[in-house]
Amino acid sequence: MLVLRQDHCRHYREETEQGVSRGPRKVGVYALLITVPKNRTVRVGRLGPRRFSQGVYVYVGSAMNSLEGRISRHFRSTKRTHWHIDYFLDSSGVRLAGVATRPTVARLECRMSQVIQKRFLSSVDGFGCSDCKCDSHLHYFENLETASKTLSAAGFVSWSNNRPQS
Repeated sequence: MLVLRQDHCRHYREETEQGVSRGPRKVGVYALLITVPKNRTVRVGRLGPRRFSQGVYVYVGSAMNSLEGRISRHFRSTKRTHWHIDYFLDSSGVRLAGVATRPTVARLECRMSQVIQKRFLSSVDGFGCSDCKCDSHLHYFENLETASKTLSAAGFVSWSNNRPQS
């Protein structure tokens, strides 16, 4: 448990060093909308090689220290690969198409992922959930419209196709 806390602090420092303003921070759950233009295999850290079909993937994560900092980190092209999502986003052709947020102080990441999972076509087993009991935090949809409707139904309220401003 201590190792996770130390790791968490390092990521928090990385996020704040990237220009996130000090003072009150928005915290909550976010969903990354990711497009994959053609079928591909990506090596995802310790998960190993995973097959990704052409389409749209929704990754659910949380940022309980700085929502803007975490999202900005995902949009950066240069970063230390640590999480499963880092390996996926760094893969050739994979594009971060947008982000939806749900500001909250409650830890809803797993609940939101489970709500989305009920409406998905498939998911990448074990992706993004090494610290919880979920099957996956990365879910596949055939198109952006279906993914967006699912996120709206799950209570995500803030949308952006752009990198957050720091």
